[in-house]
Amino acid sequence: MMDNRKRAPVIVISNDVLDDLCSRFLLNIPGPEKDDMVRLCFQIELAHWFYLDFYRTENQDLPDCRVRDFAKIIFENYPFLLKPTGANIDEVIDRWREYKRSVPTYGAVILDETMDHVLLVQGFVVKSSWGFPKGKVNKNEKAEDCAAREVLEETGFNIKPYMNTTEYVEQRFNEQLTRLYYVVGVPCMTKFSPKTRGEIKSVEWFNMDDLPCHKKDMTPKQNLSMAPNNFFMVIPFVAKIRKWIAGQRNRFQKTQKSSKPSTPVKKIHHSGSNHKLEGLSKAQFEHLSSTNPLPVVNKKEDSLREAERQRQYFAQENNLQLEKILRIKSGKSSPQPQKIQPRNRSNSPHHKLSSPVGYSYVSNRGRGRILYSEAMPECWKNFQFDLASLQKVIDEFTP
Repeated sequence: MMDNRKRAPVIVISNDVLDDLCSRFLLNIPGPEKDDMVRLCFQIELAHWFYLDFYRTENQDLPDCRVRDFAKIIFENYPFLLKPTGANIDEVIDRWREYKRSVPTYGAVILDETMDHVLLVQGFVVKSSWGFPKGKVNKNEKAEDCAAREVLEETGFNIKPYMNTTEYVEQRFNEQLTRLYYVVGVPCMTKFSPKTRGEIKSVEWFNMDDLPCHKKDMTPKQNLSMAPNNFFMVIPFVAKIRKWIAGQRNRFQKTQKSSKPSTPVKKIHHSGSNHKLEGLSKAQFEHLSSTNPLPVVNKKEDSLREAERQRQYFAQENNLQLEKILRIKSGKSSPQPQKIQPRNRSNSPHHKLSSPVGYSYVSNRGRGRILYSEAMPECWKNFQFDLASLQKVIDEFTP
C-alpha cells in the first residue's frame, strides 16, 4: 500500500558552504565547549544567521531553512560534532531551545566622550567577526550586573561608574533576548585587556559612521576595507544606536539653550579661533565665555589649529638653528649681512639666546622659504652634533 503522506522536501546545502560555515563557527571552539551540546547549538545558530544574511543574500538558489533543519544538516554532515554519538538530534535541539528561552544575554554599547566611536570585540570563535561585549546571565544575577561582569571579562574595563540602567537597546534573535546598556564617556586612550583566555582576540574602537546598518551597506568596505559580514552581529543594533545618539545630542543642545541667561547680552561673533567683541570689555567677555561656552566642535578645531601653529613655529626654529650651525661648521662664507636695527626682546621667550643686534638671512632649506635674523651666538662655534639626526628632525617637523 502506497504512503500518500507528504514528505518534507530534502534541503541540500553545498559542501563548500558548509565547510566554510563550520570553519568559521564550529571547528575552532575549545574542546570542553565543543562537547557541550547547548554551547555548540549556539554556535550553530550563529552559523545559521550568517548563512541567511550573507550566503542566501548573494545566492538566491541556496535553500531557505529554519535553524532546526540547519542544525540537522550540520550534524548529518559532521557526525563527530554530535555528543554522545548517535544521540537524537531533535532532543538535543529541544534542550538547547528550552535553555535559550530562559537565558537572556546582556552587554554594553560603549561610546567615547563625543559618542562618535563605539567599542567592539572580536572573538577567536567567530572568524573575523566583530560584536558588542556581552554574555549570558547567571542564575539570580541582575541584568546590569551581568552586563558589567561580561564587559569586564571581555575588555578588562569596569563600566559600572558610567552605566545608566534605564538607558539600553534590546533585540530578540530567535526568541533570545539581547540587551545592551549604553555606556558613554569612556576615554579613547583607555587600555583594554581581556581577562578571559581563548575568547577575545581584539578590542578596538570603531567610528559609528563606518559601521553598516544593513547587510548590503558597503560603508565599511570603503572606509575600513572590511566586508559588511565582519559586523553581522552588530548590524541589527546600528540604526537604533544612531537614533539614540541623535536624541542625546538634541537633548543636550536644548539644555544648553535653556540654560542661557534670559537678559539680552551683546553678541559675540566666533570664527575659528578669532573672537570679535561688540562693545564688551575683556572681563565681560570672559564672563560670557564661562557662562556660554563655545560648542565642543569649535573648541576642538581651535585646539588643532593652535597645535598646527605651534608645530610650524618650532619647525622654523629648528630650521633656523640648524642653518646657523651649518654655516659656521662648513666654513663657507655667509651671504653679505644687512645690518638691522635692535629690537626690543623683553617679551620674547628666546631673548636670553639673542644678541641685541642681529643680521638678516634668507634660507631655502627644508620645505619652505624661511626669513630669520639674529647673529650666531659664540656657544654654537664649538658645538658638536650628529648631522644625520638633525636632518631627520628637519624632515619630520618642517612644515
